[in-house]
Amino acid sequence: MSIAEAMKVEAARQDIVNAVVRERNRQDEKWGRDFRGRNHAFWLAILMEEIGEAARAYLEHDRDNLREELIQSAAVIFSWLEFFDDATELTDVRA
Repeated sequence: MSIAEAMKVEAARQDIVNAVVRERNRQDEKWGRDFRGRNHAFWLAILMEEIGEAARAYLEHDRDNLREELIQSAAVIFSWLEFFDDATELTDVRA
């Protein structure tokens, strides 16, 4: 890969990261950052809902909405990781 191609790839990746961070900030504004009362099952349910919306957009050939739903899904994963890093144990994980 040439330097120019590598720079183009890096710029595209940075655009995606910026979009995910903007969505995370929007989520915090809407839902708050207090993770009390939430558990891993909560995050899994939210993520599956977002993935379902992405699947619907894909099946409907809605490119713009698919991208938005993928960004929202990535932001939910980001939020779950923030919760994960603050959690001390996986108390709700089933064996």
